Amino acid sequence: MKTASRHMVAAALALGLASLQPAAAAPVTFRFELPDWTVLDGSPATYGTHGVLTVTVDNGADDLIAQTYLNNSIQSIRMAASGGSYDHAFAGTMAVAAGGAALLSYFSTDATGVPILGLPAGAASNAYQFLDGTYFLQLATIQPTAGYWPISVSDEFGGLGRFAALAPRGPDGSYVGVVVRGRVVAVPEPAPWALAGLGIAALGYAGRRTRAA
Repeated sequence: MKTASRHMVAAALALGLASLQPAAAAPVTFRFELPDWTVLDGSPATYGTHGVLTVTVDNGADDLIAQTYLNNSIQSIRMAASGGSYDHAFAGTMAVAAGGAALLSYFSTDATGVPILGLPAGAASNAYQFLDGTYFLQLATIQPTAGYWPISVSDEFGGLGRFAALAPRGPDGSYVGVVVRGRVVAVPEPAPWALAGLGIAALGYAGRRTRAA
């Protein structure tokens, strides 16, 4: 009876240890509720008031603390309009980098693991663009008075007729950048073999206690 009780305790210990293990963070999905559009050359029924950006990235890290994710580590990205019909996932589509943007990091996490979308004003313009048929999504850093729209979407090829953009500017008209804090919405669970290893270790501990008794 004592042996069975010890095994039950060991199993509970294994489950407890598993729950304390940090989940693998490669890949990880972030969600960002963006500020209101500052440019709208389309119907509010399509683009709503603002966008909600969801992105899955993978830099191979096993935690979320103070990480950076290069743009070319983006696995999928989705923009949905809050209050509008625009909702498109760009998984598996072509990303077109300009100005070396593929090796820049627009996504990161802080010291507590909170995701950050950062598109600051800089000395040079760089854009990372997703093209999927008639759908278009652009993320960019920008010179203060020239360059790309920081965040823009379109449901028309080229985005020349119907698009929405987020491009905040200061009192002098210069672009002041975009920094948005988001949240983690999906992190893979620990691998089954890792949980099994914890269970075996705990059962082994229980066995040694039984023999010692």
